[in-house]
Amino acid sequence: MTKDELISQIARDSGFNKVNCKKILESFINVTINILGEGHRLPVFRLGVFEVVRRDARTGRNPRTGDTMTLPEHNAVKFRPSNSLKEKVNSGLVIPDRPGKVKRAHIAKTARKRSKGGAVRKSSKSSKEPKGPKEPKGPREPR
Repeated sequence: MTKDELISQIARDSGFNKVNCKKILESFINVTINILGEGHRLPVFRLGVFEVVRRDARTGRNPRTGDTMTLPEHNAVKFRPSNSLKEKVNSGLVIPDRPGKVKRAHIAKTARKRSKGGAVRKSSKSSKEPKGPKEPKGPREPR
């Protein structure tokens, strides 16, 4: 759902016009950013709690090169959903795997290839001469 779709849904449900709903949503976003930026927690009734947590320094890998690196300690935003939100999300809804989801093993394999010999490129069709129009194929045979 996009931001405009969210604003339209809020307008339909509340009876307010879209301009006012957009102002309210923008205000909510700005207030949330300011409260979390000051390090405070923000409970939102029936939705959950936003809070700032400290993440310790750790070692990680550069996904592009595969090199080990130290990630510094930093603040992160944590969201804990309310019980009513958890119940709604887990009420029998089945979410299919995303098409085009990249597997972690593939990412690591690509990183190793890059670290050994530079960039990994897909086959480039631009170096070949352009093809003419395709010839129509004959009738397909049944399987």
